[in-house]
Formats: sequence, structure tokens, C-alpha cells
Amino acid sequence: MTAEFIDRELEPSPGPGSDGFILLTASFTAFLLDLSVLGTLAYIETDYFGGTGSQGAAVYSNGKPLMQSEGSELADPINKALELIGVRSEGSDRFDALGLGNFRSNDAIFEAIAQAKK
Repeated sequence: MTAEFIDRELEPSPGPGSDGFILLTASFTAFLLDLSVLGTLAYIETDYFGGTGSQGAAVYSNGKPLMQSEGSELADPINKALELIGVRSEGSDRFDALGLGNFRSNDAIFEAIAQAKK
């Protein structure tokens, strides 16, 4: 998800998110709750610059929130959310097990997807 998607599809200029999140606004949360009737999903958000910052994660299933947590330790809320959606890992944290540590931005993920399709 990007800020542009949220602005375009859900809530133009939504303002600050909730509970320390940047993009997790009320309308975006409602969208994720609706989407979760199709299957359990996690929303993760990080904001780091120069080694400091914050992160948060939320998990939704069957139209209900299972978890919503904002924190500052890299392995805490995100790995808990990934655990709740069934990501297993041996020897590394769940974030790295998915290879998410290889991407510094959503744009980098979108570029990797585009390259994989070629």
C-alpha cells in the first residue's frame, strides 16, 4: 500500500494515522477489515532514517482486528504480526525469512515484482 493509493481510493489527504501509525487511518483500517473477510492479513509499516525510527503492525481476520501495535524495536510488532498470519522461520526472524529486509521502500518491492514478471 502507498500513500497515493490511500489518497486516491480511500481518503484524500487523510491526515495523521492512528496509534502512532503514519498511513493506518480510520478509512484504511475499515478497508483492511473488509478485505480480511477473504483471509487473514497483516499490515506493516516502518519509518526509519539513519538507523532510528519506528514501526507498527496490525493483523485482521474475518472482519475483526487480531492485533494492532506500534513500537520502536525492529523485531517486535512486525514479527508478531507475521507469526499471526502463519509465517514460519528457522534461524532468522520472520521479516528476514520473507526477504523483506532486502527492500528499503515500497518502490523497491514494486520494482522487484516488475522485474520478476519479465
